[in-house]
Amino acid sequence: MNLFRIMQFANVCPDRTTLVLLLSCCSEMETLEFGKEIHSISIRLILDSDRFVSSGLIDMYANCACIDLAKKVFQRMTDRDLVAWNSMISGLTLSNLNKEAFILFKQMKELNLAPTDYTFASIINSCSKLPSLPQGMQMQAQTMKYGYINDVYVGTALIDMYTKCGDMKSAQLFFDCMLIKNIISWNEMIHGYTQSGYCEEALDFFDHMLEREQKPDSFTLTSVLTSCSRLGSVDRAMQYFNCMTDLGVKPIIDHYACIIDLLGRAGRFKEAEKVIEDMPYKDDPIVWEVLLSACAIHNNSHLGEHAAENLLRLVPLNPSPYIILANIYSGLGRYYDAVAVRELMDRRRVVKGGGCSWVDGRVGAIQCSYRPSQDLERACVQSGA
Repeated sequence: MNLFRIMQFANVCPDRTTLVLLLSCCSEMETLEFGKEIHSISIRLILDSDRFVSSGLIDMYANCACIDLAKKVFQRMTDRDLVAWNSMISGLTLSNLNKEAFILFKQMKELNLAPTDYTFASIINSCSKLPSLPQGMQMQAQTMKYGYINDVYVGTALIDMYTKCGDMKSAQLFFDCMLIKNIISWNEMIHGYTQSGYCEEALDFFDHMLEREQKPDSFTLTSVLTSCSRLGSVDRAMQYFNCMTDLGVKPIIDHYACIIDLLGRAGRFKEAEKVIEDMPYKDDPIVWEVLLSACAIHNNSHLGEHAAENLLRLVPLNPSPYIILANIYSGLGRYYDAVAVRELMDRRRVVKGGGCSWVDGRVGAIQCSYRPSQDLERACVQSGA
């Protein structure tokens, strides 16, 4: 982009290739304003009707969450090639307009345009988002017809579709039949088992992955630690966490949060504090929120106060630390401290969001006002004061 500015200052006129490359950059970086500028330049140079430029514009607008503008570009095209159709289908899928993506896919086939691996990967992704198992199975049959069943990206999309539809048996069968597997294929299986509640199977699959000498990544370990969390397997989670560096994976905030949550819920606060002390993410609110929630389970007021203090330092207008800390105090019978926290919340004008209820087919917001004096009186009565 900087080179393009230099090019402009030098009065060098861009051509089709220049615009396509710039639109690709805008798409990847999601820089909408610069993308619109390139669109204006393409109109001025009478290149906006070029099919390569138009496809680039569709991609750019779709990735920048401007699907309506992408549709307008597509509708104005007089020479739509397969790339343009693929870009539009992918854009609709990305924008969760999955039914429209299927309609466009059908129109494309009616024009005798043969789908590619990219087309199938996009449309199968739409099946995952719906989720629609019958349509997904139909797409699998078509991938076989067009010879893309062994494509690793199409195969991975099919695994994702089966896992999202809750059919882990079919996902496993398809995975076993895949000739080529990449890290995304393995991740989809582990994540699918985790999300479907088969956490033990997810961990066994991860162990199998290591036996096959397939290196994991951050996403893999997030699913693995989530499975450990749902199983309550603290020691196993710590074992995986401690060997992450050996596996070539640098722990990220999600991993630390999961471990702190596990240790905290198990009441192993000393270990949780040690993890926080050694990690590089001390100023991330999620860490302290997870720790504070764990303290609430065990009514650990000492560590809870420390977690709340750090959380309020980072996000002072977040009502959660006030409410959780007040609940901890109430659980310990420290009603005056609970009221003091609530009053501090009022003085700082921190407002808790209202709840929503579905009543008689209508959504209603409910906001309860807090009256310290009445709550204090009730607390004193409960404590026998």
